[in-house]
Amino acid sequence: MSRSRTRNITLGVEASEKQTLPESNLSGFDTHTQGIEISVNSDFLSEDPKVLNIFNARLKYGLLISDVMDNRQLNLYSLRLDASSLLFLSTPFLDYETRLLLNSRVLYSESSLPGFDRLSLGGSTAVRGFTTADFSADKALFTSVEWYLPLPERFNFNVFGQPANNILQLGLFYDFAVGQQNSVRDGRESIDAKLGGGGLLVKLAWHDRFSTQISFSKPTTGKVDGELQLDERSVRTYIDFSYKYK
Repeated sequence: MSRSRTRNITLGVEASEKQTLPESNLSGFDTHTQGIEISVNSDFLSEDPKVLNIFNARLKYGLLISDVMDNRQLNLYSLRLDASSLLFLSTPFLDYETRLLLNSRVLYSESSLPGFDRLSLGGSTAVRGFTTADFSADKALFTSVEWYLPLPERFNFNVFGQPANNILQLGLFYDFAVGQQNSVRDGRESIDAKLGGGGLLVKLAWHDRFSTQISFSKPTTGKVDGELQLDERSVRTYIDFSYKYK
């Protein structure tokens, strides 16, 4: 472990056991794994330019111990990388800063991973124009850009003692992901997918008690194996809500 005002690095080791319990009595439809994971977590703060970087890396080895029916490999390996950068940018012709948030996620495995270890390409923490059930991958790359615009000072009035910019934040975003599901049988081709979408973000907060984020996303691409198979017409909305009791 290494800590300073501008840099923190931590190492971790974690053992896990995961199991799905299907409603069917048929054997072979459950998934039971045991694994060990080594992680590196770090964050770096720079002043010029003003940027906060966060990076996480996780290397995992797992053992599939259930009686599966699909000839899946018994030994499972995966590497996952997560990175995010928060930039404070001066905006031409404006007298205030805007914030740019960049997120990226990478998963790499030559194994056919259980569903709970795959990376979902859709959902509230991935491409927000789709759902978590649309596609999950053993090899995946996800990236997103969020641009937050503060209210001009003339509209930044006080609301019960709080500036409006502390209560309401508006932003634009775009998400993109590509991924591949590895075949569980020799001789069968893997399945590829490409998802993308963008839209509007609305964030509301009241002190440290209440916060919510609402996203409205329109898909721009949703292809599986090069063909249009996912719904690209609907605008999807996700609402995240949190409240702290005191």
